[in-house]
Amino acid sequence: TIDYVNIATTGNAISFGDLLYPTDGMGATSSSIRAVTFGGTRNPGDNAQQATINVMQYVTMASSGDAINFGDLVGTHRYSGSATNGTRAILFGGSGTPGYKEEIETFNISTLGNAVDTGGLAKRTSLMEQVYSPTRAIFISGYTNVAALYNQGTVDNISKFTHYINITSSGNTTDFGEMYLRSGTGVSNQTRGIIGGGGNPSFPQTRMYYITIASLGEFQCFGEVTEGSQKGNGNASSPTRGLFCGGSTPAPGRVNNIEYVTFSALGNAVDFGDLISKCDDGAGQTSTSVASDSHGGLGGF
Repeated sequence: TIDYVNIATTGNAISFGDLLYPTDGMGATSSSIRAVTFGGTRNPGDNAQQATINVMQYVTMASSGDAINFGDLVGTHRYSGSATNGTRAILFGGSGTPGYKEEIETFNISTLGNAVDTGGLAKRTSLMEQVYSPTRAIFISGYTNVAALYNQGTVDNISKFTHYINITSSGNTTDFGEMYLRSGTGVSNQTRGIIGGGGNPSFPQTRMYYITIASLGEFQCFGEVTEGSQKGNGNASSPTRGLFCGGSTPAPGRVNNIEYVTFSALGNAVDFGDLISKCDDGAGQTSTSVASDSHGGLGGF
């Protein structure tokens, strides 16, 4: 299912349409016109038929309707990281075939077609958080079982690395700090990024942290989310608000709540409304992919 909300007003989500098929662990990115989802696993919950896929799908956000085929990724990615400046989208990471991905792929959101390999490399992690401005993307922590990363100071397979890249670059990501977190959500306007939720599935994280994207400084405490949920992947933001959507907690399990924060004022998340369904794969993993037509990569309005 595809749900939608108006970020400027609170309220429950409304049905938008359907994906091409049930998919778990997709990435998501968007321009001011189009939202594109990619990768993931078909038939979540049915282990006999699970298959990580390389399919990209898109919708036009101004008009509700079902998703349409966009093209194919170079590789397969589940729980990948992504960022965009509204024209160029980049993605990397996630689990796939074979193993965790370090290649960075790119595609143009405005034209249908397949993604291409940029030649750059990133950390081999999944379930990371991401925030971005029109020029820079920051990727935070995530999950890994890659020995080379695990031996460099992970906790419960949670990567310690934060790294960044210029969205128009074809190079590698660059390390700049450390944080231990997985499965949370990142939201951003053109200056500030906020991450929240996530943590170890048995010990959810309720705190939110923020960073000035241009500074590459330390993450500072912003406030707390109501639920320590394994939240969505993507960036559901406007220049003034960021939304945290769905996920799971140890109790009560899957949740369908939507919470929001105001970028300019530190404080706790506030209830926004509910998704139509409780979006989680049932195994404690995040599976809500989110996108907006007014996020930080677009530079504001």
